[in-house]
Amino acid sequence: MFREPIAYSIAKGELLSASKQYDEFVFPYIVNCSASQNDEQARCVVDSLRSIMKYNGTIKSLAILSPEKYLERGGTCREIAVVYASAFRMLNWIKIEFRSPVPKHISITIAREITNDTWMYCDVELNRALCTKVKNDLW
Repeated sequence: MFREPIAYSIAKGELLSASKQYDEFVFPYIVNCSASQNDEQARCVVDSLRSIMKYNGTIKSLAILSPEKYLERGGTCREIAVVYASAFRMLNWIKIEFRSPVPKHISITIAREITNDTWMYCDVELNRALCTKVKNDLW
């Protein structure tokens, strides 16, 4: 039987809010991605941020790390999701959803409208973005 995934103890709204503290840190890496569109833009962000993505599974902090601490020590999938949320929010992806697909893991799904009835959505985690075009709004 299907079991609901265990959610992170930090509220999703708090994660999106925390992403704003990463804006200055992330912007120089993604500035060139603004010329790309949709799935190409998602891949550009992942590729551009690859050099600063530092996964560190030994961090046990419940608080979201500051950009300075993240640069120094790396972070968990939670901080990586927050970094991506900052980038995609600045690039005007209008829907950003934090997901916990398996216990103690977090990633994001982003979406934007391409035409009146077509949306692009992408699942983004660690070092990949998988994108799909769909008719109508799924959310």
